[in-house]
Amino acid sequence: MKKVVLLIALIFSGIVTAQKHNLEMITEANNLLVGFDSNRTVAGWKAKMADFTSLKAKYPASWVPSYYISVCAIQASFVEEEKAMDLKDSYIDFAEAEWAGVSETCESKDIHHVLLAFFANARLSVDGNKRWQKYGKIFQAELDAAKEINKENPQINYLKGVSLFFTPKFAGGGPKNALPYLESAKERYEKLPIRSAEIPFWGESFNAFYISECSKN
Repeated sequence: MKKVVLLIALIFSGIVTAQKHNLEMITEANNLLVGFDSNRTVAGWKAKMADFTSLKAKYPASWVPSYYISVCAIQASFVEEEKAMDLKDSYIDFAEAEWAGVSETCESKDIHHVLLAFFANARLSVDGNKRWQKYGKIFQAELDAAKEINKENPQINYLKGVSLFFTPKFAGGGPKNALPYLESAKERYEKLPIRSAEIPFWGESFNAFYISECSKN
């Protein structure tokens, strides 16, 4: 009987310790996310990537640090010089490999599919003329998969809206067609119950920026 009680106590202690560990990680991650969207340079995104790499070393069992390392790498690809196509692709390669190592541990699969859509969108941005047929389909398929799981995820409409913003009008894009998606994303960002690293909210300020840009066109 004593052995059973001791075993239960050890299990309970392990659960409490794990929960405390996760709470500490989320607190640290949240601190790193302050002003996250304000980065506008490759150096800025690399610095933030280094911060999350340090967090990953401290909490290797969590998917959260690798998720934000991947997001930072994709953002760095977007702001890298347009002519540096190989370098831009290398950031995406890195992001995909980083996420592949932990994606199975992320229980919220809409988050997973949105990130895969973000990868595809980044590939498109490197050379849209040659890649739209392949990566355009992947981008939309991943957004659709995310929507089936959680249509309230604001990043689904945010990514779709931004994609349409930069798509030529003759191809069904442009600010006018992007605006409904961006406004829908805004509503969903505002409905998020909390701002936490485990419920990604990056893109919110960018979304507001593109809504403002749409009003100018």
